[in-house]
Amino acid sequence: MVIVFALLAAFCNAANVVTQHMASISDPEHSSGRRLVSYLFHSPLWLFGWVALAGAFLFQALALHNGLVSVVQPLLATELVFALVLRQFWVHQSILPVTWGGAALTCVSLAVFVTAGEPRGGHDTPTSHHWLAAIVACAVGAGVLTVLAHWGSPGLRAAWYASAAAIMWALTATFIKATTDTLTQFGVAGTFIRWPVYALAAGGVAGTLLQQAALHVGPLRVSQPLLVIVDPVVSIALSVWLFDERFTSEGTVLALAAVAFAVMCIGVVILTQTAPATMQASPAVSAEASLSLNKTAEDSSGYLHIRNRFNHDLSAGYSASRSGSGTIREREEMPWVVRDVVNDINTAVARRWQGLDPLLPVPSDLPEGCMAPLLAAGGNGRPAGLGVCRHVHVPPDTLAQTWGAATKFVLTLRLRGPDTRPAADELLAQWHDHLDALPEAAAGDTAAVVNWPSRDVSGVLALLRHGLQPMSVTAARPAGRPTGAGGTDAPPGLVIRPAGPDDLGVVTEMEMGVIRYDGHFGGSIVRPATEGLLRASTRTALAELPGWTWLAELDGQPVGLTVVERPEDAAWIAGMTRPGATAYLATMFVRPDERGGGIGAALVKHAHDELDERGIDVTLLHYAQVNPLSAPFWHRMGYRPLWSSWETRPAASLR
Repeated sequence: MVIVFALLAAFCNAANVVTQHMASISDPEHSSGRRLVSYLFHSPLWLFGWVALAGAFLFQALALHNGLVSVVQPLLATELVFALVLRQFWVHQSILPVTWGGAALTCVSLAVFVTAGEPRGGHDTPTSHHWLAAIVACAVGAGVLTVLAHWGSPGLRAAWYASAAAIMWALTATFIKATTDTLTQFGVAGTFIRWPVYALAAGGVAGTLLQQAALHVGPLRVSQPLLVIVDPVVSIALSVWLFDERFTSEGTVLALAAVAFAVMCIGVVILTQTAPATMQASPAVSAEASLSLNKTAEDSSGYLHIRNRFNHDLSAGYSASRSGSGTIREREEMPWVVRDVVNDINTAVARRWQGLDPLLPVPSDLPEGCMAPLLAAGGNGRPAGLGVCRHVHVPPDTLAQTWGAATKFVLTLRLRGPDTRPAADELLAQWHDHLDALPEAAAGDTAAVVNWPSRDVSGVLALLRHGLQPMSVTAARPAGRPTGAGGTDAPPGLVIRPAGPDDLGVVTEMEMGVIRYDGHFGGSIVRPATEGLLRASTRTALAELPGWTWLAELDGQPVGLTVVERPEDAAWIAGMTRPGATAYLATMFVRPDERGGGIGAALVKHAHDELDERGIDVTLLHYAQVNPLSAPFWHRMGYRPLWSSWETRPAASLR
């Protein structure tokens, strides 16, 4: 009966996970906060999950009371197999053969381990010093892992937290056994005047908190196998130390049991890594559900302030002004997107991006959008991509409105790949339907914007098919990269010096020249407030020491300008590249009658020397895609395309 009770506990745990997850994603209103809690408390499925959880505790307690810890705890790993069965036959997911193979490997190896290992012996009364040593060892181990979990990548942090949680669950299993023994010996009243029941409560709370931390900070595929594998390993060690449980003394058979346990761990890893990442139904059902997400028209009257310079177009002869603020507001949270799904996609995207260009960043969390995220279904029910739409409105009293449309509908894409075209095409079609339902998207001063890694050619045809055009490029130069040869030498007598407050007039004049020139390529719009706002921004920049603005003078006359945003001011764009000190080359301008004489190259080289000396790791800039002079010039200066901004104006013209 011990094995039966342990398997029933595993089944109830699986039923709890599946039913409560299904209930949490079934809210038709996609509620959050108190509304979601209210919905769940009125959901029979969610309440049944709590019944299943209570059953899991009861059956585990019965199994531990009547059997050995070294038998019961490893058998609980079959929770994963039961969950897989429920997902196949109840949720109607398509499970890959390799996943079923991992499940079969787990079951067979567990059977061999229990049979060959022949766990036996044991007693119910560990000594006080054995208890103290076990509790201290587990607490210290979990504590060290918890401290380590404060640093590192999301996957590494999840691994540390999951391992700590598994240690606490193993210790809690021994408390369950001790509590049931106390209950049978001393009754209910006697149980509550003895320590095991309180240790059980404390261990359960600690295990729950650590497990939730693991699920919160990183992908499920990292934390789940560790939770399942580390628990029985620690449980077996505790069973030997506390309860004097023993395995067979025959070396060959014991080695077979050890190999079987290792194979069981391999089966668990295969199962967890190949199972569907979500509890969505089969691919066909998932696709239909994703297409329905964008049918509801959204009101876009409110916004939140953000800094927005990402999709500005900059020519070879200049760049943008220093800063601007726009507005955006998320009007609906995305509670139905499980964090481990986003992490799973981000991990795949990170691998693909690093293969494309090591200067690309690790993908961050998806931003909050104007509605629930768009979903592109892939094989095996695993999402092939996610998209978040944000409505960005730049107020007329900010300089940022100079750079493009006043209202931008920005789609952030996360596509698993390697062939991103099908998922990109599906998400762009959903986005089109969403924008088509918004009257404000048809206004003239609007744009639909997608920022795309420049070296990712797999999705370009999908972008073109939906009417998007490449407008601007975000280019990057790593520190120390030399300026290429082939340009004209700087003219004799050229002097490059830091600009100061007395240069306000000439710097503002040149910056306005940049804005007017960039207008030829659709990257800027001179608005009534532009010059006044630019003068105020320039005044602030020229007061900074050390300066980040340089003027080129020829025979005492200003002929060129370079402006760089220091890392503190370039934080708005620093996330577009790898971590490090990031500066933004905001302006490079040469007077029209002096162009082609090497002044621009001299200005840029001078700025690079200053930036390298000041410890800048990466310098970013924008240039207009359609400017025929930009790409050759900036490539010669050591830059390469990192991101391309694709647009269509007005936003409703998206196909």
